[in-house]
Amino acid sequence: ARAAALVRRGDVFDLGIPIDKMTPQPGDLRSPPLHVMTETGEDQNLPNGFHYADDYVVLALQGATQWDALSHVFYDGQLYNGHSASSVGPHGAVHCGIDRIAPGVVGRGILLDLPRCQGKNWLERGEAISPEQLDLAIEAQGSPVGEGDILLVRTGWWARYLAATDRDSRGKALRGEAGLSIDCAEWLGRHAVAAVAADNYAVEVVPSERRGA
Repeated sequence: ARAAALVRRGDVFDLGIPIDKMTPQPGDLRSPPLHVMTETGEDQNLPNGFHYADDYVVLALQGATQWDALSHVFYDGQLYNGHSASSVGPHGAVHCGIDRIAPGVVGRGILLDLPRCQGKNWLERGEAISPEQLDLAIEAQGSPVGEGDILLVRTGWWARYLAATDRDSRGKALRGEAGLSIDCAEWLGRHAVAAVAADNYAVEVVPSERRGA
């Protein structure tokens, strides 16, 4: 009832995480944001006592909370909808770029809290979330998922990452996570979900599932 009331009032919840030196990045493919001060106001000899500070940030575009563009991954030389992967070049993506959804995504969000439904603080590393687990969470929470909804999956990974007390332990958390099983792809299509987001860094389970093993 409370969730329905919030939707009626049109409340919007900010799900972004801070962009800082502890942003969850492994450091090989992507690094945490680099902040450099180019001017601090010191050693400046300008008229009338004027001083200024200036800085810049070097940031991987997947450096924090973000949406993946459909041009992010491709198979057999093709992007989503049959576009050639060669259309992604040094000046950006001609097709399937994230700019196509600017200025943002707004919709009815359905949060499925998987750890809470199982009486846990978080799911374990490498735990693949099945369609059956999603159905059980929907039943337990009374949160039906409908056409065009944005599905928010809580695995507890972010809480586990924040519970780590130093960079080394947080680095270990980056080497694996619970996430959606490949079998959830059909489930999402069957429910006509418009978008899916999660509190982990890959959405899917890591390490990846090995089919037929």
